[in-house]
Amino acid sequence: MKAYQDYQRKKQLDGPWCVEGDTDPCQQAVVIPSLGEGQQLWATLTSLASNPADSLQHCLVVVVINCRPDCNADLVEQNKQDLNELRQGRSFGALRLAWVDATTQGRELPLKLGGVGMARKIGSDLTLPCLCRGGHLIHLDADTLVDENYMSAIAQSFQGAAFGGAVIPYCHQMGNDPVQHQAITLYELYMRTHVVGLQHAGSPYGYHTIGSTMVSTREAYIKAGGMNCRLAGEDFYFMQQLAKTSGVGQVHGTVVAPDSRISQRTPFGTGQVILELSSDSAASQRFYAPQCYRVLQQWLTLVKREQQADADDLLFQAGEICSELQDFLQQEKFAATWQRISASHKDVTRRQRAFHEWFDGLKTMRLIHYLSDQVYPVGEATEHVPPLLRQLSIESGTTAEHWLATLRQQMS
Repeated sequence: MKAYQDYQRKKQLDGPWCVEGDTDPCQQAVVIPSLGEGQQLWATLTSLASNPADSLQHCLVVVVINCRPDCNADLVEQNKQDLNELRQGRSFGALRLAWVDATTQGRELPLKLGGVGMARKIGSDLTLPCLCRGGHLIHLDADTLVDENYMSAIAQSFQGAAFGGAVIPYCHQMGNDPVQHQAITLYELYMRTHVVGLQHAGSPYGYHTIGSTMVSTREAYIKAGGMNCRLAGEDFYFMQQLAKTSGVGQVHGTVVAPDSRISQRTPFGTGQVILELSSDSAASQRFYAPQCYRVLQQWLTLVKREQQADADDLLFQAGEICSELQDFLQQEKFAATWQRISASHKDVTRRQRAFHEWFDGLKTMRLIHYLSDQVYPVGEATEHVPPLLRQLSIESGTTAEHWLATLRQQMS
């Protein structure tokens, strides 16, 4: 109770927003930001309503109809229609439905921070009072379909779990034409090869970061400081914080299906990538070289093995792995950080945890980008995916479609 009160006082957003509709207690809450969605939103709610009635009675779905004052007029008009339909009692069977008006004049998201991150945060924070202790706060997008066992699979995956956060397996809906189909195939393949590379390297940040796949317990959400208000990338930073504070596992037995539509609603992400790959014949999806993940693996293994070593020794051994790794660590002031960690944490388990709190998901990405820029350039799928999969002892065929199908099966 004290943690929740502290969160309300320090982290919860102040604003004109409130929950309308069903506000009775629940064991699960699904928060959906929605901007000009219309039929996409109704399809998502219909898929949620396909879950069994005994699951639906314990779950509350909260739709955050949102926009900023500078939003496209057509999207604002669609928001108005969607909000009116919800208020007029549009029904989806036994689905318990609530909504937040963050679109009418005076209730819009602010220009500076208003985006999908803030919409998720508003919906999540306002839903916390309805969510029982130990309940699950689930994030979904308004263009994402779910299975009929979505809610039960989430509940079962958290039973007795040591983690407080988790990701749900995903599989993008395929494109509307061959060009868009190829674009989403390559982009999802890129995302999956990156995650499997991180997992093989032993990184605690080896999970996908897609907004419509995130779930945590109520307590883990609070412990992580809640959702951030980034215009994009909110999923990456929220999951990173969950990994640091409560751990991240995986939901098993169900899959969500995000749309692969072209979109410019966020500065980067799936929609922007699909737009670029579909509209620019010179554009291509680039993949990280397998050597980047091998260097990462050797570095993480070294730190785990040499817990008692001093910083100079670790830097020397890092240089033997890869001189660019040593250069990166020096730029990141590793020596001073390791000296502080070693002095503060005599217990090796706590020392290892402190190291990973410093060498987090963002720093891992910065290392991979540095190695890519300096020594192991990014390349086409045909150049980098087969050797990575061979490195992981994965047999996968000869085309991007084969590689993607294999990784989907491996990571489900």
